[in-house]
Amino acid sequence: MTILCDDLYYLVRLYRTQFRASGKRPQRAFVEHHRIVDAIEAGDAELSELLMRRHVSASRENVAASYALTLGEEKWLPLGLGDAR
Repeated sequence: MTILCDDLYYLVRLYRTQFRASGKRPQRAFVEHHRIVDAIEAGDAELSELLMRRHVSASRENVAASYALTLGEEKWLPLGLGDAR
């Protein structure tokens, strides 16, 4: 498990460096992290999982949008992500 987490940590750092979050995403991610921690502290496994899945999904969409912009393929962006720059 530790090896998996270590590998994941470096991959996340790579994506963060390569596809810097801009706009309001960093602030939203900060709030998402706090909500996840609050749910864990409250012992609410179901809410923790839901919030984590939403967070990962939002992060994935942000990376995909940033990547599409680097390729000049704005037409492939999900709705609402055309302003990911």
